[in-house]
Amino acid sequence: MAEIVIEAEPREVGSSNTARRLRREEKLPAVVYGGDKGSHAIVLSPREIISILTSESGQNTIFKLKVAGGSEDNVMIFDVQIDPITHRLIHADLVRIALDVEIEVSVPLQLSGEALGVTEDGGVLDHSLRELVVSCLPTDIPESIDVDVSELQMNQSIKVEDLAVPPSVTVVTPPDSSVASVVPPVSEADLEADLGLEGEEIEGEELAEDAEEAPEKEGEATEAEETEDELAPE
Repeated sequence: MAEIVIEAEPREVGSSNTARRLRREEKLPAVVYGGDKGSHAIVLSPREIISILTSESGQNTIFKLKVAGGSEDNVMIFDVQIDPITHRLIHADLVRIALDVEIEVSVPLQLSGEALGVTEDGGVLDHSLRELVVSCLPTDIPESIDVDVSELQMNQSIKVEDLAVPPSVTVVTPPDSSVASVVPPVSEADLEADLGLEGEEIEGEELAEDAEEAPEKEGEATEAEETEDELAPE
């Protein structure tokens, strides 16, 4: 894979107005830190960061950061901020890395195959763990880890300890964590019970019965009043 190089410029830390102005100019405020060089505010192209985030290796991509008039470092994207309204990228955190020092990263788990418990028994495949935390050298980070579910039968599960990972990778996620399982489909009755609909129906029936009894009680009260009037002395 060809080396990715992104150029950046130093940035003076200012107000939120300064950050908005930079974004209007299609420049992304960012910060780079880690190692023994301290933290530095920079500005770079948002398109290049988006291109990395949408690549196959995504946030685990290692790239070269060249800061004008300054240093040149191997970095990764540590975090990004997205505007909740416009969904635009508004800030990025980059972390310096040493290629000869192991780091912990999250690697996507990709399911493959059709589970027997689904195709033959009508079960439902539950993909409960979507990322695996591993420790390895930056150059050994896998893009993803394949999980073959084709032999998975009803009420069976695949755990982290069952996964095939590269020998250069150490798994950090607990080994007994469930990755995927085949479970029986949820019936309509079970779903209603889970949602509390059954209790609501019973409560509704009780209210309806109370409403039907109310006129009868009112009628009984009226008859009693009339009887009292008839027996009252003139």
